[in-house]
Amino acid sequence: MAKGAGMINPCMATMLCFVFTDAAIEKQALGVVLKRVVGKTFNCISVDGETSTNDSVFLLASGAAQNKPFALGSGGIEKFESALFEVCKKLALEMVSDGEGASKVMQVTVKGAFSEKDASTAAGAIANSLLVKTALFGGDPNWGRIASSVGASGAQMEPHKTSVSIGGVLLFKNGEPTGKEAGAALKMKESAVEIEVELGIGKSSCTKWGCDLSHAYVDVNSKYGT
Repeated sequence: MAKGAGMINPCMATMLCFVFTDAAIEKQALGVVLKRVVGKTFNCISVDGETSTNDSVFLLASGAAQNKPFALGSGGIEKFESALFEVCKKLALEMVSDGEGASKVMQVTVKGAFSEKDASTAAGAIANSLLVKTALFGGDPNWGRIASSVGASGAQMEPHKTSVSIGGVLLFKNGEPTGKEAGAALKMKESAVEIEVELGIGKSSCTKWGCDLSHAYVDVNSKYGT
């Protein structure tokens, strides 16, 4: 189970998540697996880029299944990690789709980055960009906002090697616009929109998830007292 609607962004937010298993798992293995899974799920989502003070994910293993305790490097822990990833990814995406005022979810994938850090930085910059989020809400296939978010993020980028796609429609290829905005605009009417950026300077990639910024978000956060 997980709770979260607004002020969702990695690095302390208002998210609380509790996952329970009857499997017996060695304590060290439990911690290592949870950290790896959280890094690819809950730490890859954003609703509004805001943070707070109580972001937490708890994983509790009761051992009631009475199996031989899974240890790092065992086949059992590998299967468990795979299952845990699917559970946490589902919860993470549900939190994004339930974000305050959200009407659309975006999946942002950055490929061909110089490093994993650059891929993560660039993907996060796109998912958190207010201009990208409002374009998503309005259904505007503004590839310029996406490309400029990457350029301002600090990740290594060479415009003539960069390509941008929305909903599988290539809008910006190796530094040049393709003129296919009409096709991408149709894709942006859907409730889930995929944004992909190819940087063409490395082999690292990262996927993050975010939502649009709507009138409803402003209403929710401007019409209550503290």
